[in-house]
Amino acid sequence: TSKAYQKEKRPNSSVLHTQVLTETESSKQRSNIKPPCMLCQDNGHKLHSCPQFKGKSLEERRKYIKDERLCYGCLKPGHSAKDCRYRLACEICKKKHPTCLHDFNYDSDKSQTNQVQTSTEQAATTLSLNAESNE
Repeated sequence: TSKAYQKEKRPNSSVLHTQVLTETESSKQRSNIKPPCMLCQDNGHKLHSCPQFKGKSLEERRKYIKDERLCYGCLKPGHSAKDCRYRLACEICKKKHPTCLHDFNYDSDKSQTNQVQTSTEQAATTLSLNAESNE
């Protein structure tokens, strides 16, 4: 056999490449920065506690959330309330919506309806008991 056709034998070996990345001070500082408020761009607070946002009427806040396509559960972009994993709890009624979206009129209307319904039920029960005692 000629040398042109002979395979040169090489030792079997494998090489493992590793890379270690160190975090620089500037990247550490960037990772500690909180995202700014969606409305006023202040880094000191989130939208649900923004003075400008809280100063708007409930309808204006709802419109802003809708226009900016934010989640009604956590006030963040990228998903809808039905897919929200981080719903904020209302401090007033303890339901799953941000306190800044609490509708005070809804609660008062609902409680008035319940009071009227309870009064009507009590009156019907009293009337029924009076009718039975007269027989």
